[in-house]
Amino acid sequence: MGAIMRIDSRDFCESVEQSTDLLLSYRASATELLQRDKLTLVIDEDMTAFVRTLSGVPGNTGVNPSFNPAETDHDAAVWIDVRQGSERAAVMAVRYIETPAYYPWVRSGLLWARKPCPEIDIAIDDPTIGGRLAHTGGLWVHPRWRGTGLSWLLPRLIRVLALQLWQIDFSTGLVFEQLQRTGLAKKNYGAQRERFLFDGWFPPTGKRERLYALEYDRDYLLEGVRNDILLIRHNADKKMRDLAPIANQRKHQAPVHAGNVARP
Repeated sequence: MGAIMRIDSRDFCESVEQSTDLLLSYRASATELLQRDKLTLVIDEDMTAFVRTLSGVPGNTGVNPSFNPAETDHDAAVWIDVRQGSERAAVMAVRYIETPAYYPWVRSGLLWARKPCPEIDIAIDDPTIGGRLAHTGGLWVHPRWRGTGLSWLLPRLIRVLALQLWQIDFSTGLVFEQLQRTGLAKKNYGAQRERFLFDGWFPPTGKRERLYALEYDRDYLLEGVRNDILLIRHNADKKMRDLAPIANQRKHQAPVHAGNVARP
């Protein structure tokens, strides 16, 4: 496993001083929520280790080249590794991208391959998303841990890391249509906007795909952080599965509709 990145207030720029306490509070609340399921969290900046980890886990069909340093160039990236004892429960990754126009950059193919690479004929061509960006993905949850709320907590936690590390203006992500149809991207991932992106032969998977782009503005993310802190603290006797909009609820227990409280 690669070097562990230790994140504290010394890593934050003056431009995010006002949000520093908020983000630290979320980190503490999320860590406490993980501990309710006896889960621990490690943050790692070795993306080769992330690729190696995903290559050997059950129920995984491949490694997204967006997070593979052998296939794409990363200005910066980290991944989170959640475990219960020696068992790995889930992983997810985020990379930093700085570009004046995100979608033209995606069209260039650089999200999935180094130059020279073929252009991807995406359906979005506006330059409204740009600047300091985080692109998240690579979420994998162990079959025994699916339905426990990890797919709700980890996307939120990793976006908080991006806010802390890189002072991002936007967060982005992609989902295949079959996942988008389940409502998971909107409800559990907390997508602010879902936009149809692509329909056709997709080189990274080698088959025809339909993809949707996920977008999150900085203000939306920070509002969601505040809501999630309140949600976790006001439900001190609850676990992740009780708070996530889509999760397997415990028997004889009414679900908590977290979507009405926490947005992103």
